[in-house]
Amino acid sequence: MLRSTGRFVGAWLGGTLGGARPAVRNNLGIGLLSQAGVAIGLALASYDRFCIYGEAGEALGSIVLSVITATTFLVQIIGPIGVKLAISRAGEIGRAKLEHDPWASEGMAE
Repeated sequence: MLRSTGRFVGAWLGGTLGGARPAVRNNLGIGLLSQAGVAIGLALASYDRFCIYGEAGEALGSIVLSVITATTFLVQIIGPIGVKLAISRAGEIGRAKLEHDPWASEGMAE
């Protein structure tokens, strides 16, 4: 949860400092949700580290591994939906094609 909050705040602050349009700045954080990064690897490393403390450590490591894996799984399901929502709300869907694609003109559509 803190990682996602950091992404939202960082994206907004970066967009503000970088002079991004409000539509982009306000939706950039949603677009960053689907990046799992190394969360699963860190969860496994934490599990291994806890296991050296015996059964109690192994139980705690299992909880950590389960929570991080479950939250990463949920974010990976919700993230792509958030990306589409963010770029749609920012008005960016289809914009690059219209501005930069020479084939997008009516005469060359065939």
